[in-house]
Amino acid sequence: MSIKELVEFNPHVKKAFGLVDCRGSTDFGVHESEANNILMFIVVGLRKFWMLPISHFLIHSLHGETFAGITCNDVLLTFDAGIKI
Repeated sequence: MSIKELVEFNPHVKKAFGLVDCRGSTDFGVHESEANNILMFIVVGLRKFWMLPISHFLIHSLHGETFAGITCNDVLLTFDAGIKI
C-alpha cells in the first residue's frame, strides 16, 4: 500500500517515524531513507469473521527474495500461533 513520504519526530519517545524499517531479509532496523510503501501481512478467517495482523514493514522498495523470506517467516509465525493455513 502506498503511503505519503513523511518523517515525523515524536519528542515524547524521542524517535523518528516514517523511515524505512526493512531493507532486506536480515537487515531490519531504521534506515535513513523515507518509506513510501507499507507491507502488511494480515490473516483473515474464511468461515468466521476474524483478523490477525502478523507483521508490517515500512519499505521504499522490496526484492522478491526478501518478500519470500518475510512471507515464509510470517507463515511460521501463524503456525506458532496455532492457526492452520
